[in-house]
Amino acid sequence: MNIQVITTCNYQGGSVQHALNLAKAISSLNIPSRFVDLTSPTPLSIKKYLLSEKIELLENCNQIPNADVNIIVDLYPLECRKAALNLLEGNSKVILAPTGYITEKPFQSLPRNPDCIWFVSWDQAIKSRYLWANMSNIKVINCCVDTNRFFPKKKNSLGKPWVLSRHSRDVLEKFSYETISIFDEIENSHDVIYRMLGALETIDKIGIHKNSKIFAYNQGTLDTINFLQESDIWLFAHADYWEETACIAALEAMSCGIPIIANNAGGMREYVYHGKTGFLCNSKEEFIRYTNLLLDTPFLYNSMATEARKHVEKNFSFEILKNRIALEISNITTQKNC
Repeated sequence: MNIQVITTCNYQGGSVQHALNLAKAISSLNIPSRFVDLTSPTPLSIKKYLLSEKIELLENCNQIPNADVNIIVDLYPLECRKAALNLLEGNSKVILAPTGYITEKPFQSLPRNPDCIWFVSWDQAIKSRYLWANMSNIKVINCCVDTNRFFPKKKNSLGKPWVLSRHSRDVLEKFSYETISIFDEIENSHDVIYRMLGALETIDKIGIHKNSKIFAYNQGTLDTINFLQESDIWLFAHADYWEETACIAALEAMSCGIPIIANNAGGMREYVYHGKTGFLCNSKEEFIRYTNLLLDTPFLYNSMATEARKHVEKNFSFEILKNRIALEISNITTQKNC
């Protein structure tokens, strides 16, 4: 049996990371695997990663080679939808693994049902139910983080200053215009700085007012692990209409022992344990209130930092994903098509 994970690497966001984690999980099970990038050129960082994990890379292929099992990650790119249609014309196993909310029907019709759909959260699955209304094999395969790479680092002191942070492949559509005013309110009563990795271009486009305690960087310009290990709280307010199906960045932060403060929406409600690993907020006022609460209550902060790490180790580690994939691959290769 051989398996290939198929996606596009145009944008190095959560979808690509999820695809890489799936490919690594399959490879670690000693199953021959291939990572197929439908675009070209594949970013050098991804090439190096796949080489280090001894996973074969096929890029910019017009004709996808045969495999016993095909996992197509992300249904937004046209290339991925075309690949799904072509593969469903054949007899090999096909798993669709959408990573975003499917707001429009991705296919007018399908040659046959896929053998399974792997969502990344139940919220995503429920909101995409018209995609699988006639199917019987629906799974939620949560995203994961490598807890051996992302781990807490002992800090010399807290609050001198407090370091609020966020990291993401930021796009203008999901940036909350209240982000800066939230920080301004927190700064009024605390010694804080705010570091945003991946937000520089977005902030420049918006033209927000300058603040000497706000630092923005382009994605890839700083080492993510060091960036998180130097942070105290992961604070990320999305635009009101934006929902995340999942958030690998939040998992990376929690794996480094950082409490999360984020929107109470979408799949974040399944990844962040409200009141234990962080807080989920319904308004600007709640973002300010919960952040101030953590800054003012060292015992609560330390407890949440510890629980954040435990939460990821128990529910979202790479080993959890590996074991789950082993089970699902066993099931998928012995079943008939849906």
